[in-house]
Amino acid sequence: MVLETILVLPILFICLLAIIEFGILFQVSQQVSFASRVGVKLAAESSRTSAENPWLENFNDESAMPGPPFGESLKERVDELLANGSLSESCQVIMEHNVAGVMNTVQVYPAVAPAGCVCEPQGGGLPLTNEHVRVTVCVPFSGNVPNLLATFGLDLSDVTISHSTVFRYERPAIPSGFVWSVGTDASDSLNIRPAILNEISAGPAWSEQTTPGTYTGTHSAVDFVDNMNGWAVGTGEFGDPLMPDVLPVVVRTIDGGASWTLQTFPDDGALVDVDFLDSMVGFAIGSEVGSLFPLVMRTTTGGDMWDTRNNVGAAGGVLNAVDFVDSSNGWFVGTNAGNAYVLSSADGAGSFTDVSPVGVVGVLNDVDFIDTTTGWAVGSDGAVPTIIKTTTGGVGVGAWVSQPLPALPSPILAGSLLSVDFVDAMNGWAVGQEVSGLNTVTLILSTSDGGATWARQTHPVSVGTLNSVDFIDANTGYAVGTNNLSAPLVAPYILKTINGGASWEIQTPPTPLGTLLDVSYGPQADE
Repeated sequence: MVLETILVLPILFICLLAIIEFGILFQVSQQVSFASRVGVKLAAESSRTSAENPWLENFNDESAMPGPPFGESLKERVDELLANGSLSESCQVIMEHNVAGVMNTVQVYPAVAPAGCVCEPQGGGLPLTNEHVRVTVCVPFSGNVPNLLATFGLDLSDVTISHSTVFRYERPAIPSGFVWSVGTDASDSLNIRPAILNEISAGPAWSEQTTPGTYTGTHSAVDFVDNMNGWAVGTGEFGDPLMPDVLPVVVRTIDGGASWTLQTFPDDGALVDVDFLDSMVGFAIGSEVGSLFPLVMRTTTGGDMWDTRNNVGAAGGVLNAVDFVDSSNGWFVGTNAGNAYVLSSADGAGSFTDVSPVGVVGVLNDVDFIDTTTGWAVGSDGAVPTIIKTTTGGVGVGAWVSQPLPALPSPILAGSLLSVDFVDAMNGWAVGQEVSGLNTVTLILSTSDGGATWARQTHPVSVGTLNSVDFIDANTGYAVGTNNLSAPLVAPYILKTINGGASWEIQTPPTPLGTLLDVSYGPQADE
């Protein structure tokens, strides 16, 4: 009996250790599960745009999140929950979602798991109906659960404790007011009015917003920095219809376009483009009456007052587009003496440097930089479209490199590109027109390799022109222009894609006649 007891005691001891170890393991697993549930709830309540904080696109990236008191990343919040349960920090946190209008559908932090950390989402793909978020939290066994059975051959030190939770995304869909387009309303052929259109409740319906005053003319460009603050610029005719005063126009809204205010502008002439960085700092370009130089304007008061930049660049130069990446660094493109023309500024339009590409003839119609060094400009050499790229901010010999157009079996024989938009260093779109037989038809090109190759995108081809393109993310974008099918009468033309341009659908503008020259999506506009 004593011998049997002696023989059984080790087994009982091992069983006791196993009960203790797996009991602790169960408790730790429950805490990891709780952290996953809380984490996914936080993610499901975060904003889908940068207009608010925290922002879902960067919610699991500690380097992108602002520090306290503004916000913490998902992993930081998860680690706080784990610390409250006396656990070590997670070795990796993975966040997935299928939320519309947000990039980076899989966020892994850290990007490379530490040695011994095996972290994979559980449960297959996300539900296809509605929008969902899944958060996977992974915690190392070592340091959290005593490895009591290691001496008996059951070493669990390389085990990762993980749990995934799926939760429905709780923030509402993108509200109305996030997309605007401007141009002209020619419904009354005797009084062509500037037009501002707004997509209602994420489409496909659009409405026309009421512009201030009774001037006629056109709005050439629009820029929104969030879903409330936006500006439109152009040219207006004021006073006596028979002998009007032709003046630059700047209108502003602070309520998403529910009302617009005409702002005072210090010079006579015409404005063709506008770029605001926030609700205060912005730039506008155009031409001044009687001047041989382009007109550049800067405001630091939201447009209440503008600083004039006269004698900009070379005499005879024309600027068509402006793009600033911060309050200091910006680029201007156009044409001068029959050649492509690029000016840069490193001091917020206080001074300018000619960084035009050597040997590129014709005109540049638009420019888009993603940072202080990498950018693209598009236009035409007078015959076929032009696409050029720089990775040096345009500075240096050979700074601008021409990029190839689509080749056989569908080359572009003649045409021009009028607008370009990149959402990151790889994914971009350019729109314009090409000559097809006796007609000029709309054209959409895209690239997924930074412009090393460009391809046509299939879309409902119109006899006309696409004047502007703006993408919210790699999936959702808009292109606007003119449909000439009923020439000499022309109609506004609106296209939208939700799959990166794999397919485009036509949306119906509220006015049957006129043209659209620019489009802007509020929180991420970057024309």
